[in-house]
Amino acid sequence: MNIFDIYLAYMSFDEDKGGKERPVLVVDIDDGLAVVYNVTSQYGGKSEYIRSKYYPLKDWKQAGLLKQSYVDTVKARYIEQSVCTKSIGTLTETDKTGLIAFLNR
Repeated sequence: MNIFDIYLAYMSFDEDKGGKERPVLVVDIDDGLAVVYNVTSQYGGKSEYIRSKYYPLKDWKQAGLLKQSYVDTVKARYIEQSVCTKSIGTLTETDKTGLIAFLNR
């Protein structure tokens, strides 16, 4: 597991019971935990504020995703590395640089 890798992971919902398997982007590894952001294709129905926190992946196909996707930077999550069940791909240099600039703005 490396920083900027995308995995499928079972993520619990914040406000409800249950959860679902979804793509996540590893942004750090800390004491055996993966620090991740959710990756989503849901964008249009979100508020302007939430959309301002979503980084649009430019090279989503090269990252192993099936459709235009966004990194949801609203909230980083700490999860056990074992929850990351399947490697999907990794960000291209373009998206690594773009995401870092997006987070530092």
